[in-house]
Amino acid sequence: MKTLSIDIETFSSVDLGKSGVFKYVESPDFQILLFAYKYDNTETQVVDIASGENLPPQVLEDLTNPQVLKTAFNAVFEITCIDKWLDINPNLNIQLDPTQWEDTMFRAAYASYTGGLKQVAEALNFEKDKQKDARGTNLIKKFSQPRKPTKNNKNTRLYPTDDIISWQEFKEYNRQDVEVEYAIREALKDIKIPEKEKEGWLLDLEIQRRGVGVDIDLVDSALNLDKSEKGRLTHELQLITGLNNPGSVKQMKEWLSQQLNKEVKSLTKDTVPQLIQECQEKGLKEVELALKLRQELAKTSLSKYAKIKDMVCEDGRVHGILQFYGSRTGRWAGRGVQVQNLPRNYLVSIEAARSLFKGGYYEGLSLIYGSNLSDTASQLIRTSFIPKPGKMFAVADYSAIEARVIAWLSGEEWRLNVFRTTGKIYEESAAQLFNVPFEKICDKNAPEHSLRSQGKVAELALGYQGAVNAIEKFDPGHAIPLEDRPRIVKQWRKKSPCIVQLWRDCEQAAIKAIKNPGMSIPVKCLIFKCENDYLTITLPSKRKLYYPEPRLGVNPYGRDSFDYKGLIQESRKIGRVYMYGGKLVENVTQAVARDCLAESLLKLNKAGYEIDFHVHDEVIIEVNKENAKEELDRIIEIMCEQPTWAKELPLNAAGFVSEFYMKD
Repeated sequence: MKTLSIDIETFSSVDLGKSGVFKYVESPDFQILLFAYKYDNTETQVVDIASGENLPPQVLEDLTNPQVLKTAFNAVFEITCIDKWLDINPNLNIQLDPTQWEDTMFRAAYASYTGGLKQVAEALNFEKDKQKDARGTNLIKKFSQPRKPTKNNKNTRLYPTDDIISWQEFKEYNRQDVEVEYAIREALKDIKIPEKEKEGWLLDLEIQRRGVGVDIDLVDSALNLDKSEKGRLTHELQLITGLNNPGSVKQMKEWLSQQLNKEVKSLTKDTVPQLIQECQEKGLKEVELALKLRQELAKTSLSKYAKIKDMVCEDGRVHGILQFYGSRTGRWAGRGVQVQNLPRNYLVSIEAARSLFKGGYYEGLSLIYGSNLSDTASQLIRTSFIPKPGKMFAVADYSAIEARVIAWLSGEEWRLNVFRTTGKIYEESAAQLFNVPFEKICDKNAPEHSLRSQGKVAELALGYQGAVNAIEKFDPGHAIPLEDRPRIVKQWRKKSPCIVQLWRDCEQAAIKAIKNPGMSIPVKCLIFKCENDYLTITLPSKRKLYYPEPRLGVNPYGRDSFDYKGLIQESRKIGRVYMYGGKLVENVTQAVARDCLAESLLKLNKAGYEIDFHVHDEVIIEVNKENAKEELDRIIEIMCEQPTWAKELPLNAAGFVSEFYMKD
């Protein structure tokens, strides 16, 4: 099949980074400036649309020709922009078909190269002429974004004729992006993407296009509150500190250094609580109050309301809030509003709180829910998302999906029996750890019930070879006393020998595969293999996880280990990532859990359900009000259908219906 590689440069007065591509193209001044294309291994051509050039008839025809595969890096951008451009040009009466497209960014992510065009090219060790042009950022600012008028040039944007030399550079930059995209696709052409993943990418585009409704009155009320609260907090801080701008980190650090008689180096969410504790010990009440006010002023949760406002399109919905295949395991990543990181809601009578808040009755809210209105507003962020009139949200999520998957992968039978019966893994884990009857842990009136919290911490912290440090991460409140933690780790591992064995087997299989390229090493329902300079793990779904350029080494304990070339989370740079058994099991478990959700999304879509979005293991679907509960039951039934590749995996899901999104 012939392939047509495409990259475009565009203009819009809407900020793409703030608002996303769907709102970006709605701007009346949106236009495509440059259209670069390349047929297979031919020379790249650049069509200067901004200067009056037209796309060749053959290219226009091939945009809808099913015999021509269209490719782009982050193809959702190209598809959305070109579709809009075709729509606003009455002479071009055609519409794109996404099934004729392939996203090279998705192909790279599938092979474990996440990030933008530049990062992927660097990770693939491309020569300089095959890397993204570093001048691009400045050229995009110059021609693709609005500008402030100057005395000599009162235009609000720069045109090709305003800077002919830079415009030629911009055209070359556009040409180079197509070359890099093509080189990436060629480098990864042997990566076989399963058909179901291609279906998943197309469904993801459909979900992005559908978007989710927004209660704009609620959002505006929150933004008004945020503005007034910031003004109040700033005034109170000014009175205490005497600073002109107490929101300035530099000014606050200098003031605090004077008050505490020591250098205050940072004001992060980790250091401020420590400073507050120091003030309490020294009896510095005013300084303590200033720090607490500073905490309130620095709250970021309400900024999500501003992000929602930025992204709302003409249809009253936000679009493009998820990124397909946003991580190594294939899970989705959040974009824009970051729905995967929304504050939880604990408000009693959330409907009443929402109604008061939406109406701006802040005094009533204070009387009922306390004076911290920012916290109330924060808890209501989820409820900004609403279904269409006459519809309700059916919200359903998998129960303890990762715990179920790791039990199934490892064959830990007692855990599987829990999930086949009560599903109460925290209670059963506590019973195992403390040798207490399960019934007593479940009895809320029994003193042993308090042990449930320790069972929960152990389950969250220890499944992926975590130890005492992992308990600290999941147990900042010290539900498990410090002195008991080593014993809990030892006891948990003793009671879960199959999981412990899975850590060892996965680590040994990875090392053996690297030592013996081409050899398939089975571990339960997984297959480890080193092929074409990748360590791969074939999952039960037949999807693969990729670990580029694996390399053997020795760990701090003197045993064989391995690392691979990947993105280092802390620095966000490409480097060597150290792996061990527990981390491999974490990757595999999360990948299998993701495959369960991905398969359910496809089934739900085929059953005719309108999926607005999904968060982790939860789906949010619009259903008719009159039979919402029946529809919810059917949705849960579909989610609990075991995949053909996991017949013995005990899935369970639960949910509720609501007139707005929330946590039940």
